[in-house]
Amino acid sequence: MDYFLMGREDWRLTEQEFIQFLVSQWPSATIKPVDVPGGSRAVDFRVPISESLVDGHFNIGSSTVVFYGALRDCAEFALQYQATMPEGKPFLLFAEGYSRSIELQRETTAEDIIKALGDESKCGTSE
Repeated sequence: MDYFLMGREDWRLTEQEFIQFLVSQWPSATIKPVDVPGGSRAVDFRVPISESLVDGHFNIGSSTVVFYGALRDCAEFALQYQATMPEGKPFLLFAEGYSRSIELQRETTAEDIIKALGDESKCGTSE
């Protein structure tokens, strides 16, 4: 299942800022800039977290991150992303099809995300 993380206000990260975030948090991340004319993806990435690899891409123009992996690792990825952003920037994390969502706040935990997005044993795995 894909997860989507997007800012709730009108602000944007650049491709370079996103790459800097990945490298600062996960030095062993695999990062591949994408240059497809007319395409929306700017960066593909693979991040090793405790239970899985989180794979995804960063969309240029909207600063939306689309990713998948074990739900707990996806929750940790989302929390790390939000923690590096300016204070007070709200984020929405939602599952594919917008079937489940949670607005991330500074006090949001991985457990909150897992509860909101579904049973960890049934979704969010990279199969």
